[in-house]
Amino acid sequence: MNDEFHIREILRDGINTVTNKGKRYVLLILLPSLLSIVSVFFLGIYIKDNYVGLIIASFAIFSGFFFTLIVYVSDKATNKRKEYAHSSEESDQRFLKKYLQFSERLIIQISYSIVVSISAIILLFLTQFDFSLTFSIKNYTIEIGKIYFILINVFTLAVCFNFLLFLLLIISNMYALFLEETKSEH
Repeated sequence: MNDEFHIREILRDGINTVTNKGKRYVLLILLPSLLSIVSVFFLGIYIKDNYVGLIIASFAIFSGFFFTLIVYVSDKATNKRKEYAHSSEESDQRFLKKYLQFSERLIIQISYSIVVSISAIILLFLTQFDFSLTFSIKNYTIEIGKIYFILINVFTLAVCFNFLLFLLLIISNMYALFLEETKSEH
């Protein structure tokens, strides 16, 4: 343990848990970006003041849940390591190695989701800034406040969609973990 921030490492490792580069690009960049662009530009969906508190509360609840989940997964991995530590059977050692790798990947994904959740909360806060700054160049008037509002909404929604997709990935992995647990018991 040290006093350094590992945010960049968490984000890099979290993204890399989606091992297929094509799927990684589509799942983490293209799909959230397209969904947010369609939401803002074509459907006219913006993050409104009265929903910000609810969305932030939701992200805070999920972050708390994820902290608990990290402890749970770490504890299960430690128990499995102790349970199979003295086994000399190759099948047990293969299972333990697979289980520990799976647990590590799940912890990375959960950590990534916590960082994305915190980022979404910060971005949601930034959607609340309302300023009107305009300037004219020849016959064109540019409204900086409006451009900011649109861009921050697109970016915030992209981060929210990224979080939701990663949430589904974690649910899928937890499902696999629990199934693996029940299979190993029999």
